[in-house]
Formats: sequence, structure tokens, C-alpha cells
Amino acid sequence: DYMPNHRQFINHWQMLSGYTQLDLPGILNWLRKAQDAYLVSDAKNVKNKSLLRFIKCYHDDIIPRFIPQVFSYNEYLEAKKLGFKKIILALYHFDPNDDEVIAFARQQGPELIAVSVPLIRAKSLLPNKLKYFKIPTYTFTINQISVAKTLKKKGIKGYFSDFLI
Repeated sequence: DYMPNHRQFINHWQMLSGYTQLDLPGILNWLRKAQDAYLVSDAKNVKNKSLLRFIKCYHDDIIPRFIPQVFSYNEYLEAKKLGFKKIILALYHFDPNDDEVIAFARQQGPELIAVSVPLIRAKSLLPNKLKYFKIPTYTFTINQISVAKTLKKKGIKGYFSDFLI
């Protein structure tokens, strides 16, 4: 897997449709100017914990509009302890059964704003079970509007996409 350095990422990669490539300082500056915007993170593993600590230590003013997507129950508890008030639990790297997810979600306060699931779980009964407890479910990665519409009928609140569809 090719990983560009910072200069290559900012100066040489062209975004589609006229979008602007942003690094972390650029994203933070944009977020401070766009007062009605929220940012959902998608950092994984140790990098996620480091990112959340970095935001807490150096940019705590954006915490109310920075929504970490966490990949385990422990990461959820760490994000909550750091002061994040809106957190998405992602069933991405772990696969608890529906009852475990419901039990965990029901024990959390208003910080748990959603659960994100892979497509296979989006087609299961889990989204409607969560909806019963007023916990929205999002799914990833949906790049076809027809699939998005079908999932919405099955109780999915929204989806992550590689494109604006």
C-alpha cells in the first residue's frame, strides 16, 4: 500500500469535483469556521486513541463537534472519559452478538449517539432492535443510492460513503 508523505498528499493529489485536500490543521481550521459542521473520525487502532488524546489536549474547543467513531467498548469508555459528548460505536473490528450490543448501548448515556455496522449487520434485525431503544444505526460503505434507499426502509438511519451520493 502506497502512503504519500505530507507534501505529496497536500500538493500533488488532486481531489475530485473541486474539493480541497486538507491535513489535520486544515480540518481543524475549517471546523472552527464552519460552526454548524460536525466531524466524524475514522482513525483505527492505537491511532484512534492518540487522535482523541491529541484533540483533548490541544484542541478541546472542538470536542462538542468532533464525533469519534470507536471500535470497542473500551475505546468508547476512554472517549467518554476524555470528555467527548457524542460518540459512535462501530462494529467494525469486533462482532458482539445483538444482545451484547443492546445491553451495552442501553447502559450508556446520551454520549452514544449511534452504532455503525457493516452491511451484513445492516440487513439483520439489529438496526430495528436499536431503533426500538432510540439508538440510530448507520452502515458502511454504501456507494449506490438504490442500496441506501433499501436500507433506509429497513431501519438504517444513514450511511458512510466514499462519494456524495
